Amino acid sequence: MALFHCQKNKASNSVWSCRRLSTLAITLGLILNFSGVQGPSFYTGLNLVLVPMSTFLMLFAIGRRLRFRIGKGHITAALLLTAGKTLIVPPVLYRLDQDFAGSILMVSNTAILLILPILGFLLQV
Repeated sequence: MALFHCQKNKASNSVWSCRRLSTLAITLGLILNFSGVQGPSFYTGLNLVLVPMSTFLMLFAIGRRLRFRIGKGHITAALLLTAGKTLIVPPVLYRLDQDFAGSILMVSNTAILLILPILGFLLQV
């Protein structure tokens, strides 16, 4: 429903823009979750059926379109795309300082590469 609203109304500065609507929904959900307000009891049984069913239907629809073979020529592109998506999407999506986000990523990955051998040595002892 939110997606339909966002496609219908392209105004990004309105109160009901996609980003604000999503943030509002998440914030409202967190407030209700932490406030201890109990939802209607029939949602418990309904969610036990709807959540797994909708997950299965979504994965089934996506799975029918996928080909689970990776050609030899596509391995490099797939790895580069995975790394690029991981690097680029969060800074662009959340409008972060991209240089700062890249620096944080490089420092954290370097720290992991330095710490892993030490942890491996300590766990063998």
